[in-house]
Amino acid sequence: MNKPDQIMDACMSDRSSSIMDVQSLVSAELERGYHKFPRPQSSLHEGYAVMLEEVDEMWTDIKADRLAEALIEAIQVAAMAIRLIVDVGGPDAIEMLRTRDHIKRMGGG
Repeated sequence: MNKPDQIMDACMSDRSSSIMDVQSLVSAELERGYHKFPRPQSSLHEGYAVMLEEVDEMWTDIKADRLAEALIEAIQVAAMAIRLIVDVGGPDAIEMLRTRDHIKRMGGG
């Protein structure tokens, strides 16, 4: 294996590890949220409002150049997006998302 390939493999390995770490943080935040607010979100509007609140808090931290706080809010946004899918969509929606062909090609648009 040549040097560029080794560097690329190391970067991919580091990225995969970082992604798993972030997923773990999101999962922990999701569990914390369910513990603190056990009632499921009841509508898309409610889920959107919860996510918007977290995005607004993240934006406040971004404007104040508070990196750590903004990243914490980003974890909360991700957790609340998952909660919306789970609470509002439920198992049927999750299965639909898993099998929908367009999800495989979403990649940004």
